[in-house]
Amino acid sequence: MNTERPKWNQEGDLSIPTPTTHIKKVSDDLRNSLESRFKTHLRVVESEQLSCEQYLLLMQKGLVRAKELLQRPGEMTPAQDFNVRGLLYDLASQVAPDARISELNELITRMRIRESSRVIDLMSGTGFVSRRVARITQSGVWAVDSSYVQLALQLLRTEPPYPYPHDIWPIKVDLSSPDIFKTVNLAGEMDVADSLGGLHHVSKEKQRPLFANVARLLKVGGRFVFGDVTDMPEGLPLVNHFEHTSAKCITGHVGHWLNEDRLREEILPGLPLRVQKIEVVPIKWRFDSLEQITLFFMGLHALDVDITMENLKNNVILDEIRHFLGITKAGKTYLVGWPLMYVEIERVSGEVPESV
Repeated sequence: MNTERPKWNQEGDLSIPTPTTHIKKVSDDLRNSLESRFKTHLRVVESEQLSCEQYLLLMQKGLVRAKELLQRPGEMTPAQDFNVRGLLYDLASQVAPDARISELNELITRMRIRESSRVIDLMSGTGFVSRRVARITQSGVWAVDSSYVQLALQLLRTEPPYPYPHDIWPIKVDLSSPDIFKTVNLAGEMDVADSLGGLHHVSKEKQRPLFANVARLLKVGGRFVFGDVTDMPEGLPLVNHFEHTSAKCITGHVGHWLNEDRLREEILPGLPLRVQKIEVVPIKWRFDSLEQITLFFMGLHALDVDITMENLKNNVILDEIRHFLGITKAGKTYLVGWPLMYVEIERVSGEVPESV
């Protein structure tokens, strides 16, 4: 395996020197519009925990800039969605870095990976899963996302002056595209493919082609393990939360929910993939304070709401979370309900139909 590291080039773009990874050149327009914000974000990444007031100011400035980016022409694809609000999304993880640890632990346990496992992390975002996987495998992980901004933020944590001890290879590609293997030369090589919270951003017509490409990536006996939002009965509180808050998200939030029936009847028939287990797990997100919950969700969903220091503990964000998801307290920790469907699928023998 070629382990040469990704680098920033003289033009400020990201270049990936290995033949199996590739980030397409970002447009000058997008790069210039984000340059100062990446510099600000670098200071956030290298700093200690900031105060609520500092985080709120960063959120407010980020929302203003994101809304400016929205005025530019172009289709709002999932990639463009996270190019616009990716820095806000990443800022949420700075506010509460351990909030989602339970859902990550659940995924990692189900993946059953070990040292030397070959893993590809799909809808990798800013690296929440890939960094953990790389620590376990000790042999790197392929991180796939269609958003340039999300992948750039991963590299902020893997390149000097923020050295990361294990290799992560970002790949900018639409995993549902028929041309994926022109970019990703990994067919039949993966032991495990994973995804956490990303599949519902993929339109329904693209979900089956995505699963077909996952089958092409996996070895026979390899596994696809993912956790995502579901409109199965146990998952409806989270679906309702998303659909209610979408009007406040600056880019909107259109969810293409997965469930057991859709998987078995629409997506998987004819593919060499066998369901091993489907389970909705009552995940709880963990926070230190009500202020932390407000700031986290403000960044996570890019919520355009009137939040000030005065209402940080009593506002519409908290009201809606209480209504749809529930906020409870265990000792000093605040818990927010976040039910996710976890699915384990095995690659069995057989060819993937060329028509998919």
